[in-house]
Amino acid sequence: MSNRAVPRECPFCAYESRTFPKSRIICETAGAFAFLSNRPISEGHALVAPKAHYSDFLSTPADTLCEVMNLAQVVGEAVVRATGCPGFTVGINQGRVSAQRVFHLHVHIMPRYFDDALPQWEGHPAGRAELARGAKRIRDALAGELQAHQDCGADG
Repeated sequence: MSNRAVPRECPFCAYESRTFPKSRIICETAGAFAFLSNRPISEGHALVAPKAHYSDFLSTPADTLCEVMNLAQVVGEAVVRATGCPGFTVGINQGRVSAQRVFHLHVHIMPRYFDDALPQWEGHPAGRAELARGAKRIRDALAGELQAHQDCGADG
């Protein structure tokens, strides 16, 4: 069960109420479902979301993330076979600044082609000192958090 109240306007929660368009659904597991995007960047652009409402990546429990990502992997393999794309981009938008428009966690599987003219993330060259400072800030922010989380599929 999710940890947040479900907004009435959440389009992905329509899945649980059985009003989600069945023609868009690809497959499902006990806690997640996959469907085609209604705003695809390329043919076969699929989304995978938990059935329970979690507004974003950071508010979603680890076990739910594991189920969603496991289904995304299976769907990604099927998208490659179905579309013939040589690869795909996997994406999760976290917050408005990253262009998150639907506040129900979902993973994009976006088929890519060498001539698709979609942006590539080039980044910028970083020096050792910049990388060391950045890594230290993030390590300090973790402050023991890793011990509180288990790996996906870990026994115990």
